[in-house]
Amino acid sequence: MAYTDINGEDRLVQATFANHLRDKLGWDSIYAWNDETFGSNGTLGRHDPRDTVLKRDLAATVARLNPDLPPTAVEEAVEKLTRVDFSRSLVQHNREYHGFIRDGVPVTYRDAKGQLRTPRAQVRRSGR
Repeated sequence: MAYTDINGEDRLVQATFANHLRDKLGWDSIYAWNDETFGSNGTLGRHDPRDTVLKRDLAATVARLNPDLPPTAVEEAVEKLTRVDFSRSLVQHNREYHGFIRDGVPVTYRDAKGQLRTPRAQVRRSGR
């Protein structure tokens, strides 16, 4: 990706779309080009510029949508949502991820009584 002036066409398109996402969907955005710090406490929580999923935000959302899940189950859901198995095709991955979004991510954990629980961690609000 070539660096362009902040007032360049690509930046104007990004700003316009970011404003649309903020105004219509309530999303937050950040222009982190050349300003991002990396690590768990970095700007976006990415460890490497090649990371495409903001795992810190994903984990926070899974925890918020599933307040009864322990942290280990939230971690398992994030791992399943972000893993890449190079022996599988893109179509196979997309089908699995679509199922996770539609039906939830299967996770397992032991409750306070030692009983094995196998719920599905939701990754979207109901009714959407």
